[in-house]
Amino acid sequence: DGVVHPAEREMLVRIARGLGLPESQIDQLEAMLRGAHGGQAGSQRSSAQQNDDAYKVLGVSPSISDAELKKVYRKLMSENHPDKLAGRGLPESMREMAEDRTQEITNAYDVIKESRARNA
Repeated sequence: DGVVHPAEREMLVRIARGLGLPESQIDQLEAMLRGAHGGQAGSQRSSAQQNDDAYKVLGVSPSISDAELKKVYRKLMSENHPDKLAGRGLPESMREMAEDRTQEITNAYDVIKESRARNA
């Protein structure tokens, strides 16, 4: 339904902890789900909204430097890579979710880079 209820969130936090993932990734996942169920096509959303969503997906502030942004991007990609998660015991059924997450991270990073290049 696009809404993460408190009981669902608590379950996600327990699963994340069991996999050794920080709770901040749950926040990022919630942002991703809100974007997926927001009822807005990507081309219809304003670039400002796309930028805001991209920063939320990466869990960073718009004031972050380019170097720090790249560092966070690489860290998130490493933490969420489907092959690495599979090595930590992630069930195969969750591999698609991990692949979606890495795609979301990459898309968010690309949106921010493109926005910064336009505004430079």
